[in-house]
Amino acid sequence: MASRRDFLAAVGAGALLPSVSQAWGRHRRRCGCQTCGGEDCQGCGGEMSVGPRMYTTPCANACPIACYGNVNGVWYYYCLCCPRGYSYVNASYDQYLDVPQGCSSANTPGLCIPTGSFSRYLVSGEKKRVYTASKLPKPKDDRDFLPFNDHYTKGIDGADDPPMVTWNEHVVPTDPIKAQYNQYNDPSQPIYAAFLEAEIPVLGKLHIGLQYKDQPTMGVNTTRFRWQSTRGHYDIVRDQDQGYYYHVLTKKS
Repeated sequence: MASRRDFLAAVGAGALLPSVSQAWGRHRRRCGCQTCGGEDCQGCGGEMSVGPRMYTTPCANACPIACYGNVNGVWYYYCLCCPRGYSYVNASYDQYLDVPQGCSSANTPGLCIPTGSFSRYLVSGEKKRVYTASKLPKPKDDRDFLPFNDHYTKGIDGADDPPMVTWNEHVVPTDPIKAQYNQYNDPSQPIYAAFLEAEIPVLGKLHIGLQYKDQPTMGVNTTRFRWQSTRGHYDIVRDQDQGYYYHVLTKKS
């Protein structure tokens, strides 16, 4: 990205709040000592990068900067990682939130997303394990992701077939993929999910999945997606064709 002005123009957010602007400036300065090119990128202060502008910083709250849109009642946001405020994460929530928000809003109900760092999943570790084990190409455009606490602990209602999708005007979407994967590699417990890719060009791509409410009847891909890990009602699933990781929310038990 050339400048913060380009960022604002791309997401249509208007002027950032002071705390967000300051965090953006701090982040840009910190990136001056980042070196990349190997399996992982080393950031300043010993932090580990998991993608462009992303660091493995625990987030008690994710404060939204831009909204990707809504899929069957689940809202997706590109967020500032709080309380530290100089790294970024994608997150899910159960309602629309005004954007942008800074870390000063983190403790105000209804402004930021309570994620709880206990639910954090580090994509960088999974990348390294899979890449080393199978020598597959390094996945591109992955973003770290945190589900809303209730999505993580309770699950979601599930997606329709086809899912109801409303992206914001800046998002470049792709058609949903209807697929099955086997949790814990157990064929007797298949998960049927809608897999979607959304992109805000200046921010990158978001790869998400929602388990269907009911088993789809036609056109299910059974070979492309492979389960990688489960945390609560949140699965990490790898696209064997493209090398991307999808962040899948599963339905309530």
